[in-house]
Amino acid sequence: FSGLYVVDTLLGFVLHWIPLYGTCKFLFMCFCAYVNGATIIYSRYLRPYIASKEEQIDEQIGRGVTFVQSRFKTSMTSGSQGINSEEFMAPLEGDLPDEQL
Repeated sequence: FSGLYVVDTLLGFVLHWIPLYGTCKFLFMCFCAYVNGATIIYSRYLRPYIASKEEQIDEQIGRGVTFVQSRFKTSMTSGSQGINSEEFMAPLEGDLPDEQL
């Protein structure tokens, strides 16, 4: 449902020019709601795709957690001395150094 909403919001001004778009949208929503269409779409298409990307997803989540932890430690050690904005907001280039893992 949310995917259709996002597409309709972003491209609705173009999609509404397509003949029978409203009817197709209505039928798709009925399919998702009454025929367990959302479950069918998830199990046939989304779950296999997400499963194939699971290692990459886990790696990125790990990098995000490490990044947040390192920035939190930096902010906690700065205390009342102030935060060096260049050091604190520096973008990551590649992997984090080993001491921050």
